[in-house]
Amino acid sequence: MGELGLLGATISGYGCAGVSNVAGALITRAVERVDSGYRSSMSVQSSLAMGAIHDFGSAEQKDRYLPEMAKGKLIGAFGLTEPNHGSDPGSMEAVAREHPHKEGYFLLRGSKTWITNSPIADVLVVWAKLQETGKIRGFLVDRKQCPAGTLETPAIKNKTGLRASITGMIHLEDCPVPKENMFPEVEGLKGPFTCLNSARYGIALGVMGALEDCIDRARAYALERKQFRGNPLAKYQLVQKKLADAATDAAYGTLAAIQVGRLKDQGKATPDMISMIKRQNCDRALHNARVLQEIFGGNAVSDEYMIGRHVANLYVTQTYEGQSDIHSRSRLGQKERERERDVVVLLITRPDIRSYLGTGNYRHPGLRLSHLVGVGNAAPAADPFAVIERDTRCGMKHWHMGRPVVRPPDPGDACMYTNLLYAQILDLLCRIKTRQTCIFSAGIDRAPGPLLLIIDHRHDP
Repeated sequence: MGELGLLGATISGYGCAGVSNVAGALITRAVERVDSGYRSSMSVQSSLAMGAIHDFGSAEQKDRYLPEMAKGKLIGAFGLTEPNHGSDPGSMEAVAREHPHKEGYFLLRGSKTWITNSPIADVLVVWAKLQETGKIRGFLVDRKQCPAGTLETPAIKNKTGLRASITGMIHLEDCPVPKENMFPEVEGLKGPFTCLNSARYGIALGVMGALEDCIDRARAYALERKQFRGNPLAKYQLVQKKLADAATDAAYGTLAAIQVGRLKDQGKATPDMISMIKRQNCDRALHNARVLQEIFGGNAVSDEYMIGRHVANLYVTQTYEGQSDIHSRSRLGQKERERERDVVVLLITRPDIRSYLGTGNYRHPGLRLSHLVGVGNAAPAADPFAVIERDTRCGMKHWHMGRPVVRPPDPGDACMYTNLLYAQILDLLCRIKTRQTCIFSAGIDRAPGPLLLIIDHRHDP
């Protein structure tokens, strides 16, 4: 692969091909048509290991590793997934602490699992939390720099999928890593997720290659295999429908991935897009491969016909680098986060109410309300519950703490009045977010940073 220029193909310089994202994904499609395990090893080397070094490494780190990795003379691995934290990398337990006796070194402790290439890797990109700050940082663990007993990378045996690639674990026992091997700036999950997004894009088009091979093999078998008065299986409409459905999904999935790749080349692709095509293409590739497998009958069990191997591999592709259900949840969560933002409210109200107002975090579906501040010394406000009753007649309801706001027995009760203020503010903010009011029609909900909302509540609630 190194001799062909397939490794780190989208990286410019360092002996890499420097092709577009679309071209890089078409490479994964061609390789995965042979076997998903080959593409997996290539993707980890290219998108995850080399991609991390290229995007986040220092100039010295790039010069030291990328040229040899592009040639395939140094093998890379990417350590994020842990035995106790697969889909939840933010809860990782791997930790890095400063060496107590050796200045300029960290000691890494923890375990990673399901790590492609780890048993043969020369350099391992390992993500761990700094003990002092709790921040996730990336480290380059160079095998030749590790003392005996501090780094173990046992292989995971007896896999039922991706049998053509090598998968293992990473065990770190106070493994010393020099500070110059830590990525200098990137913190948190931004680092690993940036790399994963590139790899996920390659997977999205790669699995279409595996599906296309399944289609070709199923079609050839259906034409050759004769049953029932000597008719080829391909003559029967049930078989034709299986092939037509698979060909349709392959065409749609390929075109969708190519379009996202073009947007990625233009700097316009979003993580949502990549999650969508990774999830959809992996799901449809696996579903159609399983359906096409039925055309082979009992022969599908034999690896002579290859289809069973693709089915086993495609189950893994649907699972790793974000299982399909996690991608659907991440997309929904992204939408929720887009609807949720910090809102700083400056509330101008009566002095007899001010004492009941404090600063806190008041939560409401779709938004955060923070820093609720009361100031002012104007005349008493009008009857606030008249506003509630008026709005109710117009079909709009006010809610507070999950319950409708209603007129209390004593309208002068300052505590109830304060609750009403909260409810009205939250209701207003919610209507702003759901575009039920157009007072901020100039795209304010897309602007970065907190929203400052000034409410003069002294005269008209």
